[in-house]
Parts: sequence; structure tokens; C-alpha cells
Amino acid sequence: MHHNVMTPINSRPPASVDAAAELGRAIERYKRESGRMFPTWSEVLEVVRALGYEKRGADFCVSRFRPAAFGSSQH
Repeated sequence: MHHNVMTPINSRPPASVDAAAELGRAIERYKRESGRMFPTWSEVLEVVRALGYEKRGADFCVSRFRPAAFGSSQH
């Protein structure tokens, strides 16, 4: 058995990786069961809510999602 020398043998991925994988599986299942290859954002929100996520408040930090982060020329 080979291990990446940079990753400890007993390491676990962060919870966010587990959550992302769970969301990915849920979206794939939704696409399979609904027959829709490209769900709308409303449908994605349905899946997210079905996983138990809910909005906690309006203080969500959006600084990571500024247009500049996606190569926009607007500042």
C-alpha cells in the first residue's frame, strides 16, 4: 500500500470536504431521479434543504464571491 508522503496515514479530510461530497452525491441522485441533467438553482436549493441545511441569518460573508474573484474587470 502506497501513501502520499505529504498526507499522514490517519488523516481525515476536513468536514467541508465531506459536506461537499455529500452534496455532490445528492445532486447526482436528484439528476438521475428527476431526469434533469442541469437542475435550476431553485432545484439545487431544494436538494440543499433536503440535506438539512437552512439559512441562519443575513450576515453571510460574500467577500470570497466578489466578481473580481471570478476574473471580472469591475472593481
